[in-house]
Amino acid sequence: GMEYEPYGTSILEHENRFRELMHIFERINRIVRKARDGLLTAEDALFLRQHEISEVALKTAVMILGDSDAEQKRILGNICSFY
Repeated sequence: GMEYEPYGTSILEHENRFRELMHIFERINRIVRKARDGLLTAEDALFLRQHEISEVALKTAVMILGDSDAEQKRILGNICSFY
């Protein structure tokens, strides 16, 4: 439509990308909760690698859980040793 002229993309493309990002964030949060419980799978590690999830993103997701510093380190250790 006309929005391509000034912006180069359409609102629908932005909305689709937003949905995709929300699915990625939801999956990261599920993986972090699984790491807390020691239940990571090869599929989880593959997802993190395929989507090139950064350490910063993982640390942020772990911090959101609100666990103690020691527990956060343990969870990150679970993820990093698996991934």
